[in-house]
Amino acid sequence: MEPQEDLFMRIPLIFNGVAVILLYITLWVLYYFDFINAFWLIGVLLVELLFLLILLILFRNKKSDSMIIQITVVFLICIFVFDWKLVNYESLTYRVSLEADPIEVVNQSGIHLMVVKSFDIDYLQDEELIAEIFINEKQEVINLQKINNESRYKSKNVQLLNWLMNRDNDFSVMRKNVQKYLSGDTESIDRFLKRDDISGDSVGLGLAISAKIAEGKLKNNNTIGITGALDATGNVLPIGMVEEKIRIAENESYPFIIVPSGNAKEAREVKQSMNLKIEIFDVNHIDQAFSLIKRLNTESKN
Repeated sequence: MEPQEDLFMRIPLIFNGVAVILLYITLWVLYYFDFINAFWLIGVLLVELLFLLILLILFRNKKSDSMIIQITVVFLICIFVFDWKLVNYESLTYRVSLEADPIEVVNQSGIHLMVVKSFDIDYLQDEELIAEIFINEKQEVINLQKINNESRYKSKNVQLLNWLMNRDNDFSVMRKNVQKYLSGDTESIDRFLKRDDISGDSVGLGLAISAKIAEGKLKNNNTIGITGALDATGNVLPIGMVEEKIRIAENESYPFIIVPSGNAKEAREVKQSMNLKIEIFDVNHIDQAFSLIKRLNTESKN
């Protein structure tokens, strides 16, 4: 009967361990959907760990009982290590996108890279005050997006994965892809590739096209906005902030903009909802962009 009695005595401990884990899962769901903040989530986790450590001390002489507690403690410590940095993101309230001048990397190429200034705002909750601050600095706010806990959690995970896997940032990856696609013939765009004030990978397509024009392998007499990431084999990949880039191109009175096919639906919805005049083309490979530019130039001559 002793083994059965031991099992019966351990049931409360097993129940407590499961209850602690279920409590954290419940709080995580509440956090993810913005019902509580990170201080509540991490604070309760610390209280749970403290409670279990006290139990561990009380049952330290009972190996079978302490083993149950130890497993739960190790599990919660792993969660704590994974999630504690969420408190660093708690101050973020809004992400603001500002209009930035398109960049013509190769002079007279007609290829303009669409870029957007983007900042995360700390603590401020008043949208009108945030907009007023940038207006006073003579900067046009294109988009003001409230940062929720889902966004905070994803940002934390991306940062953690980049650190654990020692990943290059998006601009560095873009640089390598463009250099590989062009087989190292990047003299005309090298100065841009060395910049440290630009993030993201959305200029890859435009840079490769600009380099081809500089080499004399492609001619263009039109003004074209370009946005799109590029892999080493020339595939054009989706990018972010499509709406902002299309609106900037429209404000610059560009007749055309080329976007990735992966962003085509969003781009056309933006044009339709805002009644924009700019003509939008989408491509999924750089060769399609070359053919499109040639066609647009032929049509402009007629």
